[in-house]
Order: sequence, then C-alpha cells, then structure tokens
Amino acid sequence: GLVGSEMCIRDSPHIAQFYDEACAVKYKEICLHLGLCKESTGDREASQIFIKSLWELNTQLEIPKNLKE
Repeated sequence: GLVGSEMCIRDSPHIAQFYDEACAVKYKEICLHLGLCKESTGDREASQIFIKSLWELNTQLEIPKNLKE
C-alpha cells in the first residue's frame, strides 16, 4: 500500500484541480518558479499547466491515480 506521503502526492492533482479557479494566481506563481510558464501566460492557463505537471509527476513516480490501481 501507499504510505502517507505517497497518498498526499497521489491526491495533490485532484485537490489542485478542485481549487483551480480560486488559486489560479498562486498556481501561476508556482508555475513561474518552476519555469513551466512565462509572466505573459494567463493565470488560468498557468494553473492548468501546473496541474498537468502534477499529474505527470505522479506518472513518473508511478503513483496510482486512485485507490484501485
């Protein structure tokens, strides 16, 4: 089974997506610091880039998307 930190990583894209609209500005800041977007990128677009990067990280770490995997 997954340990607590793995469950947090697994759940982070779901949580980020839930708060996408409310946290778009903060997600853009993170996106900028990670070099995933530019200052000219819109907040919502940057937010989607950030969330996509969380899904990709989970895949790279072989963290299952849900409890059934």
